Amino acid sequence: EKDRTESIMQQALEVDPKHVSSNNDLAYFWSEAGKNLQKAESMARIAVAAEPDNSAYLDTLGWVLYKQGRFAEARDRLQQAVD
Repeated sequence: EKDRTESIMQQALEVDPKHVSSNNDLAYFWSEAGKNLQKAESMARIAVAAEPDNSAYLDTLGWVLYKQGRFAEARDRLQQAVD
């Protein structure tokens, strides 16, 4: 139920646009779908700014960058997630 999942995540962000895990979750969801990648990057950066050592959030940012073809930046974020 991808459409329903996306809708629920968007509703959560309407209630609290700065909710860290909701920003990360929707950013990852969109990166997997290859859509809204600029917005997904902004959302992933909100999560990383809030918790810069969170490997899940770094991973999301890495995937968003990868999907945008920004491979060097993606590699750096993904390496940070692994470290």
